[in-house]
Amino acid sequence: MCKECGCGMTTALTCPACGGNVVLIDGEAVCLVCGTSPDLAGDPSHQAHSHEHPHEHPHDHAHVHAHELTEHAHAPTAVHAPSEDEIKLLRLLPYWIEHNEEHAGSFRRWAEVARGLGQTEVAERMEAAVARMEACNEELRAALDLLQ
Repeated sequence: MCKECGCGMTTALTCPACGGNVVLIDGEAVCLVCGTSPDLAGDPSHQAHSHEHPHEHPHDHAHVHAHELTEHAHAPTAVHAPSEDEIKLLRLLPYWIEHNEEHAGSFRRWAEVARGLGQTEVAERMEAAVARMEACNEELRAALDLLQ
């Protein structure tokens, strides 16, 4: 998976803990499987190979800082300190949502191409996939809201 955008291109970025794909989220390496932040600096086996394709990101990268969970001004009760796994979810969920939005945009564009080719059924199936992806993101956003 591309460490730049998660485009699916193969790289040598693998998690030393579980072997999962590692991407950069807000400039920090994060494993998409176990959520750890492996230190890949200086390890030549973790250098991505070069490949050419656009890395268009016209939208903001949503992210949450762990301190936002624990800093509550004027809070009368004890503050819940987030667990390590909660922090990982807070980093992964926005990434997954953004990644799904990028795929949905691509699906929409290619559905238009298919429609232009007279492939109406293909276009309709792709548009149905977009609708499901949008529903998936609604659930992921709801999960993120519950964590915050």
